[in-house]
Amino acid sequence: IPFKLVSNLLNLELKSQVALTATMLVRAGLVQGFGHVSARTRGGFFITSTNPLANSVAENVIFYEFSKNSKKKYKNLPLEVSMHAAIYIQRTDVNAICRGHGEFTSIWAVGSAKLPLLHGLGAIAGEIVKNYNDINLIDNMNTATKVAKTLGSDVSIILGSNGSLSTGGNLLEAATRLYFLEERSRIAIHTRRAGIKLRKNSKKDWKIRMNHTKAETIRAVNWFENTFSKNHLLIIGINN
Repeated sequence: IPFKLVSNLLNLELKSQVALTATMLVRAGLVQGFGHVSARTRGGFFITSTNPLANSVAENVIFYEFSKNSKKKYKNLPLEVSMHAAIYIQRTDVNAICRGHGEFTSIWAVGSAKLPLLHGLGAIAGEIVKNYNDINLIDNMNTATKVAKTLGSDVSIILGSNGSLSTGGNLLEAATRLYFLEERSRIAIHTRRAGIKLRKNSKKDWKIRMNHTKAETIRAVNWFENTFSKNHLLIIGINN
């Protein structure tokens, strides 16, 4: 089989996965009009367009090149594409990014504090979730690089007044982390609202608890896929 044909087929499959993941985020209630999904590929990444994510199809997914010398004009390219580029450039372990506007992460994003870890499954979104405190859109490489530096080695981040973002070794992992980031935000907000006195857990206790996070993430990914994917499309497992 000619290499070019194989490459085209693989690209089409990955674009289809990007589109499917976008529709899954919509079904999961993680996108309120705005959001995007991307996946790393050779020389750049595939990213959803500005078309409504609920209607995402492979044909609408855009290939964005890392090359700074590229003069190519992109139609319907998301304004914050530079944020995806900056994260991929900084983090070689990241192969997928999901950005959304879940109700509770959007509420938390109006504040400036880190998102606390209050329950075990909240660690699926990462041990630490920082808050990038700049309300302006990330529409250039300067601000995008700042976001990437704030993210650091974490897997998720709250974007100041602009929703949230999760990364992953693959698309389903990134999407699942975004889902549990929303749950983590919901629990933090409801806990504060209810005035619940928090249990004091030591760093040692959390370290022991998070020994189960990797296995829980695998289960959560399977649950997310089977719950929100109409096609139950198989995407190769977690490679972190």
